[in-house]
Amino acid sequence: MQHEGEDVAYLAYTMNERPVSLLVTASERIVPNGQEVYRSGNLLFHFSAHKGLKLITWRDRNLVYALVRLHALAEKGPNQDAVPPHAFAR
Repeated sequence: MQHEGEDVAYLAYTMNERPVSLLVTASERIVPNGQEVYRSGNLLFHFSAHKGLKLITWRDRNLVYALVRLHALAEKGPNQDAVPPHAFAR
């Protein structure tokens, strides 16, 4: 799929009856960001919340990943649609 003219892979799935999305891009323009940052080995994981979504973003080599799920307080129920691809933040 495309996001702001960039190719993005989008995978939606359910974990513990909650929608989760994983977005992946090789775009140089999309940069992981977040209020909290944790290091694990050579990776920096950026944690943030935005408009009822919880996001974890990171870069591994030339790919940027975004793991997105609804914040527990924003959830409407187990049949909520998957997190939309536009949640991929820059």
